[in-house]
Amino acid sequence: MNVQKRLTTGIIQLNLSTSNNHLTLKILQVKGITSYISNILVKITFIPDRHPLECHTRTIPYTNGRGIFNEKFTFEINDDDIHKRLCFSIYNYKQETNQMILQGCLSFGIRNTLKKQNIHGWFYLLQEDIGELRHKQVLNQQDKQVTKINRDIADLEEYRFLISRGINDSFGFTVVGDSPTFIGKVSENSPAAFCGLKSGDYIVKINGQNVSRAQQRTVSNIIKHLKHSVTLDIHRYPNIPSNRNIFSLVSSSETLSSEESSTCSDPSISYQGKNFLPSSPQSSRQFIDLAQIGHYIEPKSFVRQTTKNSGKPFYEMTNSSMLAVKGSPTNTFI
Repeated sequence: MNVQKRLTTGIIQLNLSTSNNHLTLKILQVKGITSYISNILVKITFIPDRHPLECHTRTIPYTNGRGIFNEKFTFEINDDDIHKRLCFSIYNYKQETNQMILQGCLSFGIRNTLKKQNIHGWFYLLQEDIGELRHKQVLNQQDKQVTKINRDIADLEEYRFLISRGINDSFGFTVVGDSPTFIGKVSENSPAAFCGLKSGDYIVKINGQNVSRAQQRTVSNIIKHLKHSVTLDIHRYPNIPSNRNIFSLVSSSETLSSEESSTCSDPSISYQGKNFLPSSPQSSRQFIDLAQIGHYIEPKSFVRQTTKNSGKPFYEMTNSSMLAVKGSPTNTFI
């Protein structure tokens, strides 16, 4: 079979997910190829590989500037595959001459793919010598609005959590603050607590979408509309205090009413009162009605008895309380 190369144009829509050392690929569609082509197919290979993988999609017609595949493949990943790359090569197939013309390719590192667990979106078709080494994602309109990680938290420790809703349809955490939003309270024995999420964790991405510069209401609405699970990329200060020792930011003079911001979880979640957020019996935090005059509540262990002229602050200044001084409005239960 004769294979030719060409300068690349076009994009491909992919979805890669991992579970128990199995990698599932969904090849959805290809569009934007400017040259005249009649039929296309996508070939899948691991590189480098002593025994090339013979795996490809069916050949489909490329009409109206688009080719729709909607095909799924699942591979078992062995230890030998960790340092390889998964390569997608897109070809124009001319059946009358049995000729394949490479339209472009792209690749993903197996190690990083397993670490991220889910990769999805549109990706550029690159020239072969470039595409075998990397991939480049197309930024959608939402991504363009928030293109970079908030530099105030960019250098902190990075973590990723996959959290499923619990039996009461709750993830078990609250979100607090604006630009960046961070985790307020993590309920004991909740899905979030079991996954290792902590109060004070800054939310950087939700299912791959950068929200590090987003408002608290935007973040809570995104999470509220997720059906079963959420993947959070968070940044954390080293040795962050545990949930029961972190401060609870509840309100400010410019906050929303409790009716507007008290919850974005399922109504089945039980509350201690209409305008109160639930708190653990063992926690020293206090949660007040968001409709009242809000302020930053310190745990008792941090309160200092001082004289009027002592010159010492009434509460201890930390990274979290500094953020409160900037003005972080509400505490929303997810």
